[in-house]
Amino acid sequence: EYLPSLQNCTDSLNSSVSQGGEEFKHKLELRLIRADQKDPQFQQHFQESYEVYKKYQMSIHKDKEDECDQNTYRRFLCASPLKYQHDASSKDDVLMGAFHQHYLLDGKIIAVGVLDILPDCVSSVYLYYDPDYSHLSLGTYTAIRELQLCGVLGRKHYYMGFYIHSCHKMRYKGKYYPSELLSPTSFNWHPIEKCLPFLDQHKFHTFEKDAELMTRKKTLDVTEVKFFLFGAIRPYSPGLAESLSRKSKAMLAAYYEVCDKNAENMVVVLNEDEEEEESSDDE
Repeated sequence: EYLPSLQNCTDSLNSSVSQGGEEFKHKLELRLIRADQKDPQFQQHFQESYEVYKKYQMSIHKDKEDECDQNTYRRFLCASPLKYQHDASSKDDVLMGAFHQHYLLDGKIIAVGVLDILPDCVSSVYLYYDPDYSHLSLGTYTAIRELQLCGVLGRKHYYMGFYIHSCHKMRYKGKYYPSELLSPTSFNWHPIEKCLPFLDQHKFHTFEKDAELMTRKKTLDVTEVKFFLFGAIRPYSPGLAESLSRKSKAMLAAYYEVCDKNAENMVVVLNEDEEEEESSDDE
């Protein structure tokens, strides 16, 4: 009964890998497991998966051995803050949370996709693979498989994370269509084919006309904003807002301007202790 719905998804993906009924020299399988360090299946495959990660980091990213030890690996890819819960709106009762998708060739892990399964999307967090199999174009292949997983799970979107146009290693993300980039100022989505000409000319671009940003109607209700302050999340109150330092107030004004309605769904981190120390130094 372990992850029944997700195991069914894995079985479905595996059947599509091996469809045709022919005999092949090698066998490719997919295995989707929780990225939970207390999970028995995760523990069973931890060492093999970690060895692939270590080999990838040292070969592809030129990390030193002490920069990709097990503790670093656990913090980076095995300690998600997401809680596992079933999607009540899904007819298949899909389990959401953080997962590792293993790609096995003849029973050996050759790549691992780190995924977050969310209510509306599958988010591709990271991919690492055995460099000995680079000729298989595993980055492209695993992205296609993750897109397929979106369809199997009934997720509307596939999120590939940040896109940095000046970073050659990220250019592959711009090859998938249809695809959209998020404006860093308006939080509107734009077709990537319309964004790329701007990014060819500028390191930073909003993908919007300045006039559109100036006339955009503000809809933020500041009373819905939450603060992380003095080690705890606190709701907005006029007294709290008034008690903040001048620097925090200026930062919040800019935060409200940029995020607008989105600020109601986020938590802004404030550090008044540092503000007070800086003020004292200025005086």
